[in-house]
Amino acid sequence: MDESHTSENIAKTIKEICDKWDLFDKVTCIVTDNAANMTKACDLLKKRHLPCFPHTMNLAVQENFKNTEIQPILKKCKEIVTFFKSSNLATTKFKEEQRILWRGTVNENKTPYKLIQEVTTRWNSCFQMIKRILSTSNALNSTLLKLKNAPTPLTADDIEILKDLEKCLSVFDDATEKISGSKYVLVSLIIPISFGIYNFLNTANISTDLGKLFCQGLIESTRNRLFPYESRTITRISTILDPRWKKDGFRSAENANRPPVSWIKK
Repeated sequence: MDESHTSENIAKTIKEICDKWDLFDKVTCIVTDNAANMTKACDLLKKRHLPCFPHTMNLAVQENFKNTEIQPILKKCKEIVTFFKSSNLATTKFKEEQRILWRGTVNENKTPYKLIQEVTTRWNSCFQMIKRILSTSNALNSTLLKLKNAPTPLTADDIEILKDLEKCLSVFDDATEKISGSKYVLVSLIIPISFGIYNFLNTANISTDLGKLFCQGLIESTRNRLFPYESRTITRISTILDPRWKKDGFRSAENANRPPVSWIKK
């Protein structure tokens, strides 16, 4: 679409495409990201709107990365990754250190790992960065200590904090994978997954103060961003009709017990 992405232009384009294929009256719900222009476009079309669930989860996570107390440890990780990404010598020595540590173990014949850089627009990339750093931390620190002008190696306290962050983020990574399939129904999973994320974070064994702060922030973001799906018509009906969940998939009995007639009218 060459026109500016106003809600009016988006609505007009969607209507034209649907009319071309005689689909407009068959559309009951439109899934988009959380942008205001997309939401308003659906209002103009008088169609139900469902915010993309993985995108909403990503927003819930990203807003907690902005916490000023979390930033230093994430900045340290990014600096280490950037250093290795920009130095062939460092990368070569990092691979050598992994081979040395793996010698005589079940990993001996494995291909050495590369570090993963966090990219804001790539969902769960921070989790993947932390996970890779933790899995190679011994070789990583050993390499950093042997190179000139290298970033400061991770301390034991840093490692413990990263383990807590990895634990908190793992549930969002698992949820993203489950909700991104292409061969099964997804919409009925949204409410149970939201409930599952909330339960996981509330019972996670977090050991560090920074980890607990991060976990509490994710709990609040889950309440604010994911709980509203339980009161949406499309997701409520889908969960109720899914024999795997029915009312058991709900956190709130009030939402689960709303009469079907009121769902249809809203």
